[in-house]
Amino acid sequence: MRGLAREILSLPDGLTTDADADTYIAQITQRLARKMAEETTEWSLDGDEEGDDGIYSDAEIQGETDLVRQLIRIVPAGTDRKFDRLVQIISGLQAENPDERFIIFTQYRETLEFLRIELSKIFGADKVATIKGGPLEQKIEAVERFWEENGAKFLISTSAGGEGINLQICRVLFNYDLPWNPMAVEQRIGRIHRFGQKEVSQVYTLVASGTVEERIYSLLWDKLAEIAKAIGKSDPETGQPTEDFRTEILGHIGSNTDYQQLFRKALVDRDYRRTEREIEAMLLQAQQARDALMELTQDLSGFNLERYRRISGQFHLNQLGNWCREAIIRLGGSIVPAGEAGMWTVLTPEGLLQGTTVAPRYDAATFDRDIATRKKRVDLLGIGHPLVDVLLDYLRKAPFPGEVACLTADPADPGTIEARYRITWDLIGSDSPASFVRVRVNGTAIPDELSADPGRLPLRSAADRIVSIPQDARARCEEALSLWISSRKTEYPEGTIPRADLLGVSVTPGR
Repeated sequence: MRGLAREILSLPDGLTTDADADTYIAQITQRLARKMAEETTEWSLDGDEEGDDGIYSDAEIQGETDLVRQLIRIVPAGTDRKFDRLVQIISGLQAENPDERFIIFTQYRETLEFLRIELSKIFGADKVATIKGGPLEQKIEAVERFWEENGAKFLISTSAGGEGINLQICRVLFNYDLPWNPMAVEQRIGRIHRFGQKEVSQVYTLVASGTVEERIYSLLWDKLAEIAKAIGKSDPETGQPTEDFRTEILGHIGSNTDYQQLFRKALVDRDYRRTEREIEAMLLQAQQARDALMELTQDLSGFNLERYRRISGQFHLNQLGNWCREAIIRLGGSIVPAGEAGMWTVLTPEGLLQGTTVAPRYDAATFDRDIATRKKRVDLLGIGHPLVDVLLDYLRKAPFPGEVACLTADPADPGTIEARYRITWDLIGSDSPASFVRVRVNGTAIPDELSADPGRLPLRSAADRIVSIPQDARARCEEALSLWISSRKTEYPEGTIPRADLLGVSVTPGR
């Protein structure tokens, strides 16, 4: 029994997995004992693969065993038509691109196991990965196999993979069977249709004709399309509801406590006219909730883009990574590539270890969110990670000796204070040119277009010289710089965003 349980749950052999197998055996034994004692049948709406989150009802059926046997005898012989259709679509897509990847979502573990076995027969077991609950490590391992260049080409998942993972390496998704909650379908699609997806996502939903599933989903999508068209929320090319409108409406419906009851009544009574009226009422209610929320949150009359740019920050993880690597080396630590691009091995500087929770060594660290998402046991270095936070605190403390660029000022104008900036003109879809500007405290902005990038100049300890700088020097410099940037904006395409980085301050000693 343990061997069979391990096969069903895809558990490796070993004493550590015996407990999981025994738990599964106990659950099955309890279910069988309950059914034999009560002679009742449980049916569930929208249960997940564990069967714990569905809506259950007890139905007393006389001679249940004989009826089930009769049903089995009338099932048509031959292969599963839905599976045949799945393979047919996959074969057509692979003919166009042999390296195509596929994600297949199902609701039930039994279906997942069927798909795993059958697809392994056709394409090879090493090309099929599965997600079906269980430990997080197994989920991450399956995602890693799917992301690998020569890894799995098929990822079969229950609802356990519907949220929280990034699968934009793939563009083709199949809904082999549908959850009753339509918002769950949107969440599935969100695994591939997300930031970083470079291809047009393709989503196929396999629905058996003449079923309750087909009838109710048809009613839902038809009514949603009617409302979207009436209020101008249809895509002009496809005629379908726009993505934002569809997600907002389905989000409201999916959280409706009466939603499950609606499908339960439809499944039992087959009164589709009533179901149609109830779906229409739910959609209208969801639309009203959406409109009310938009009125509360979408007043942009006071929005100031420039103010947002100031508070949004100019830096991203790549820039933070460059800064951290230099700082770690400067403080006596080490950071070297760890195999795959974007991965690093870090030896923490000794000065950061005292009285902190920082580890002395990080074997697998990255500044790339995508790598951290699809790799297990990887440290994502960013704001909030102990190493980065301690590094920031250490460098901001007074005992740390600061450094300034040793720039050359105009000796003919003693007492002059100049700030030097690099202005990067961020262009969309092309390289971003840079300008170098000297700004005097008196407000004069002098472009220094021909100078080399002074990002790497000789450094001098701040303790070598004490210079008195007016308190309003920064404000005066930035005001002059802003005026100079405004005068140059017309030379660049619309949408270009200028970004100013302070490189250093130069002072000509007075006589």
